[in-house]
This record gives sequence, structure tokens and C-alpha cells, in this order.
Amino acid sequence: MGARYITTDLNLKARFDLKPLADRLKGRGLVCLGEPEARGGVWTFVFEMAGESGNLEREIKAPLSAVEGLEGELRLAGDRCLTREFDLGFTMSGEEFSSSILIEPEFLERIVALGGSVRITTYRDEEPVPFDPSDSATHP
Repeated sequence: MGARYITTDLNLKARFDLKPLADRLKGRGLVCLGEPEARGGVWTFVFEMAGESGNLEREIKAPLSAVEGLEGELRLAGDRCLTREFDLGFTMSGEEFSSSILIEPEFLERIVALGGSVRITTYRDEEPVPFDPSDSATHP
């Protein structure tokens, strides 16, 4: 099975209230994971795709287009964020030695143009590994 794409989160951090920016980004194919909150003078906010598709290309395009489409004061606010992070989430099966996922240059160029970064987060695959009685490593 290897690595399986789950979703892309857009993580924003700023030294100003992110609520107006969050309100503008809502409804552009993104849903909010909670409300913007401040800790130690830094506001954080996380978005993910509405109706997750499990399709990497589609789920990178939506937050990119949402941020690229900001105008005026909200565009300036987006540009002033300390962090504009596109967090790509995957599950990883323990059965595979390796997996590779290609992120096309178009998306990397667009992320860089926004001053963004890419984070890869892997989660343990929660599906149980079937018992194989012939495998002497799992059953002496």
C-alpha cells in the first residue's frame, strides 16, 4: 500500500488577528479547523479542503488559489503572515519499504511565489496488519 495522500492543510501564523483573513478564505473551498487563536502574541489558524477528495493536485490547488485570489488589505495581511505553510498529510503502511509522491513544479513555484513552505506529515496507517502464520518473524 505504501504512502497514501489524505489532505492538505493551510497553516497560517501572524502577529495580528487572523479573523478577517480567515473569514475571507472561508467559502473558497476551504473549511476552518477551529477559530483563529492567539498565544504569546502569535495568531494561528488552520484550514483544510471542504469535502476532502484524497486528490493531491486538487487539494493543493484550492488553498493556493484561495490565497492567490486575495486582494487589497487582505492580500497585504496574507503577505505579512509569519507562516504560510502547506501541510501535506499522508498515511504510511508499515509493510512498504518506501513510497514516493511527486509534487509538480507548478505547485512548488506557486507556493514559493506566496512565500510559503511545504511540510510533509505522515500518520501511522490504522489498518491492522493481517496475521500471517507463515511469517516466522511474527510467529515463532
